[in-house]
Amino acid sequence: QASIAQNDVETQQPGTLHDRTLERISTLKSSIARTKERIEELDAKLKRNGVKIASLNKMIANLKKSVSEREDQIVALNGQVSQLEGQVTWLNGEVSNQQEELATRQQELDAKQAELATIFYTIGTKKELKEKGLVESKGGVAGLGKSLKLTGRLEQAAFTSMNTDNEKVIRIPAEKVQVLSAQPPTSYTVNHVSKDMVEIQIVHPEEFRKVKHVVILASS
Repeated sequence: QASIAQNDVETQQPGTLHDRTLERISTLKSSIARTKERIEELDAKLKRNGVKIASLNKMIANLKKSVSEREDQIVALNGQVSQLEGQVTWLNGEVSNQQEELATRQQELDAKQAELATIFYTIGTKKELKEKGLVESKGGVAGLGKSLKLTGRLEQAAFTSMNTDNEKVIRIPAEKVQVLSAQPPTSYTVNHVSKDMVEIQIVHPEEFRKVKHVVILASS
């Protein structure tokens, strides 16, 4: 009996509660199997001897009681395992829901940022811009000294969208360009790449895009 008790001593192992519970169940099952083998050996010994020995009967009764108690422990531990697995399933569901919610919020933030960063630009000669209804000539005397003024009409079909978080250069095939809309002059630079190519470089996107619609006059 002393040897049986010694075999039942468990060493606490590190790990999760779930892992330790499963290990405890495995240890108990092994212990029960060994105890049942011992009971069978003692029963066989009694039958072979043809006598009843009080001490052996008592030992067998104690071992059977021990087996019953350990089987009850396994039932209880299996219940704990089921509960833990249920909690894990619930927590995994919560994590999944939170991840989906975060992904949705990130998409909304990305969409709002893209909306903030987007401008709409159009390029044309004086004639082309007039035909689009974007500019008109005003002022001057006797047809002289007139200047171009924006009409305030903003037909969306006349403009091209551009995300200034991703793009910061507008290339214009012309010798000269002039930004007619009210972008702050310090928010961009005009660079002559070649004789017939000009680039507008956006140096301060946050300032430049405060005016959403950009009207660019191109001339030779």
